[in-house]
Amino acid sequence: MPTDVAITSRTKDSVSLSWKEPFDGNDHISGYFIQYSGGIPKVVGWSSPPIDTRGSGLSYTVGGLHPYANYTFRVSARNAIGTGGYSDSSPLVETEEDVPGEPPDISTVVDSSRSIRVQWSEVPFEQQNGIIMKYEVEIRERIGPGNLQPPSYKTAAESGTYLATALKPFTDYQFQVRAYTSIGRGMFGPSEVNRTDEDKPGDPPSNLNAIDEDSTSTTLALTWTAPMMPNGIIRNYTVYWVKRTDASVSGSVQTSTDTTKATVGGLEFYTEYNFTVRAL
Repeated sequence: MPTDVAITSRTKDSVSLSWKEPFDGNDHISGYFIQYSGGIPKVVGWSSPPIDTRGSGLSYTVGGLHPYANYTFRVSARNAIGTGGYSDSSPLVETEEDVPGEPPDISTVVDSSRSIRVQWSEVPFEQQNGIIMKYEVEIRERIGPGNLQPPSYKTAAESGTYLATALKPFTDYQFQVRAYTSIGRGMFGPSEVNRTDEDKPGDPPSNLNAIDEDSTSTTLALTWTAPMMPNGIIRNYTVYWVKRTDASVSGSVQTSTDTTKATVGGLEFYTEYNFTVRAL
């Protein structure tokens, strides 16, 4: 049987072996068989069928192995008479790391008007291909079907969860997650889109003006421009008024819809009032 089976080099998916030639049984050695044990998923016992080196050389590279997995090898020789016994096992060898596979799933939960919690499952063990160093969350604002803003990337402090903050209210965001080993980043897993909660408008209504042709001596018709940052759905507006010479005389009118005009009645003839509008 061959002796001194040694590991000469390794990559992420291969191991190179060498060995010493055994006694040939008084017949030319025509080739060698190699078996391995270990790997991911783990081979219990020894791999079958054995690998045929198809030559009498005293070295061979075994390919098709799994990254970041432990293997041992053994070698047997053959000649025209038959196949001899197997050598002692080689030293244990670990293949090098590779980039990881994808996280298999993702889910999101809206936390507030400015935050969404992202959750995912870890890369399955057989696809980790090394030590997972970190997970990275890609966040992209979606401004229309198929129309995404440039991404931002956040490193998750915990495995499996990340709270995305400083988001815009009532805005759609797309999330994806990828994993890193020491070799680099893997592919993104599936994406998930969710919308932050509504918040109060980011700016007040503007351009408040009276419509003279629609006003009378005791009513005033008003119009205005909706907020530029509504941060949700504007359901109605409230118009507040107060008599300029007597602040105790005041009142309000609420619109029933998101219309940007209203008529205030019950005013005094030829009297000045201050008006403001608030969106709800």
